[in-house]
Amino acid sequence: AMGTQGTKSLVMSVTDAKGKAFTFDASTKLRVVYASAQAQESALSVSVDTEDPDLVINTAQNEWMGTSFTLSGTAADEAGLNGNIVTISGAGITTATPAVAGGNWTQLIDASGVAEGTGKTLTVSATDGNGRTRSVSFLYKYDKTSPTLALSTNLSGWKRTSTLAIAGTVVDPNAQPSGIKSVEYSTDGSAWNTLTFGAGAWSGNVTYPDSAANVLYLRATDNANNVTSTFKDWLDADIAVGTGITGISVDTAGPVLTETVVAAAVSPKSYNDDVTFKGTLTDAVSGVNPTLTLSYMKGAVGPTDIPIALATFTGAGYAFAVDPATHADDGSYEYTLKAYDVAGNESSVSYTVAVETVKPAVVTNVVASDAASGKYNGEVSIKASVSDDNTMKSLYWQVSASDTVPSYDGDLVKANAADIGDDNWVRVSS
Repeated sequence: AMGTQGTKSLVMSVTDAKGKAFTFDASTKLRVVYASAQAQESALSVSVDTEDPDLVINTAQNEWMGTSFTLSGTAADEAGLNGNIVTISGAGITTATPAVAGGNWTQLIDASGVAEGTGKTLTVSATDGNGRTRSVSFLYKYDKTSPTLALSTNLSGWKRTSTLAIAGTVVDPNAQPSGIKSVEYSTDGSAWNTLTFGAGAWSGNVTYPDSAANVLYLRATDNANNVTSTFKDWLDADIAVGTGITGISVDTAGPVLTETVVAAAVSPKSYNDDVTFKGTLTDAVSGVNPTLTLSYMKGAVGPTDIPIALATFTGAGYAFAVDPATHADDGSYEYTLKAYDVAGNESSVSYTVAVETVKPAVVTNVVASDAASGKYNGEVSIKASVSDDNTMKSLYWQVSASDTVPSYDGDLVKANAADIGDDNWVRVSS
């Protein structure tokens, strides 16, 4: 009798149906299975296992690996795998026994205890149900140190362009470094963009909207997939990659400047006294500079710049003083009013203005009256000559019984000779 049902080790010789004999050696395994548990004395089958399990590592060999990396592959055997597992072991790591599912296995390797450098080895083993074992070596290079990243560009203060050029340095500090794989930036912490790098330096351009709340995130990755957790800014301060540099301020548009007084004057703009500039100034991003500049040229002379306090401009207005007594300020002026925001952007308005403080000269020539009575008994012919150092705009007349010249309010907007002005002044058509 063969004894109880199970797997037995036998010492025997086997001859197949064609008379070919098989000679067993010490490594050969036999599986003996009784044909029936009720008929242990009847025929039994003997399986001969001369092959180790199939075992393949799919992860690329001799590549740079970081603190943790994934090892995967396949394992199978006709006799089944002992425990349906593979065993992974090596210096500096904890032995792992990942399960084999559908012929595949995978394992996250914690290599934090491995010394950095090249020529590192792991062993993966699989044992079949007959006790045959296959072992495969996995060769890799190990770098667990993150790159060192620094920004040299000063991003403090307001910037007046939306695209900023940035630059800095990057180093993989190991004695046997894996090398830099990438340097990247992000403006939102989720979408990353590549920067140019080489020979320990990196550079690129980043675009921002007008805002005082822009952020710059930076990171570098080496060929072992170690990623920086911090980087240095231009002041050598440590910045967390997840926090980034905050408060990057961009303002590309000038302030909104509105001048209301000179702008409202009818062209050609002529003044016989002080020229007053007044209006509003706003800026929604960086704010307004508290000082404006009035720049003017008189003819070909200038420009001359006059600072104007914002409070004056938006309050009572700034009066450009002229002297009507000496007429020294008469002439044609090109005025440019300039305003600035805190970022330094400029907005301006310009006017051409004539200053004329000399009154025109009027010479009348009245036909003589009757010598005896000093009176007229018909039409009175009046002639007048008018002169001025500038172009005349209009001439008015009035008949009055008074010896006192009636006042005139300065209203020069009379459409034609039929218009009656204040105190019966009438415009002469030509």
